[in-house]
Amino acid sequence: MPELAEIRFAQDGKDVRCRPGAFLIERSHLPYEFSHREPAALWVLKIPRAVLRGRISRPERLATLRFDARRSVGALFVDTLRLTAARIEAVDESTRAVMGKHLVDLLAMAVEADERALVGRSSSVRNAHLHPADSSSGRAWTTCG
Repeated sequence: MPELAEIRFAQDGKDVRCRPGAFLIERSHLPYEFSHREPAALWVLKIPRAVLRGRISRPERLATLRFDARRSVGALFVDTLRLTAARIEAVDESTRAVMGKHLVDLLAMAVEADERALVGRSSSVRNAHLHPADSSSGRAWTTCG
């Protein structure tokens, strides 16, 4: 999630520009290009692929889409990410794990609220219960907003 300036991100032949107030999803295990013209700061949340797939149907179709972080669940996701980052060092490991699950649930709800995301039959919360988080699984997805 860009905080200061617009970023440019390209992957799989798709090129997207993302300004503060938005976020995007990238596939960090595949080649990509990232650039910015002005000094930039951004939030990055890495999510293991299995965890994201447990909450979002076919997340690869969402790569390089820009999502609104100024209102509704997108704003709640971004606000929660900022607050969590500011307090993460003060909590124990089990609390961190729960906070991480909540962040991924908020991300899934923000994505599902976007009409471009063709949601499967299962809800993100139901999928979360069916697929427990495994932070040790190999590849990760990254959200940049």
